[in-house]
Amino acid sequence: MIKKISITTGDTDGIGLEVAAKALYELKKSRDIQFILWRAHDVNPKYLRLLKDSWRPRQVTSWEEALRDQKAGLIDLASDLLPPQWVELSAQAAFKKEIHESI
Repeated sequence: MIKKISITTGDTDGIGLEVAAKALYELKKSRDIQFILWRAHDVNPKYLRLLKDSWRPRQVTSWEEALRDQKAGLIDLASDLLPPQWVELSAQAAFKKEIHESI
């Protein structure tokens, strides 16, 4: 069973994506862990390149699509929703046991 962890990057003007990308870059891939990275569309491409170089993320267009994906690795979810909604949906999914953790 794959352990799913949702990462919300927060405000588009904040440092959330930078911190998440650098942390993920340092992590080694695991066959039983999947990270779902919530982010805005208009982010610094520098951090997306860092993720692409180390993880080869799969891009999805919706939270539902991310939850259906059953492969380990990194899912890149560029969302039109507001960052507080990312947190709310992640918390609801954890409560329903659709994911294991939300950070």
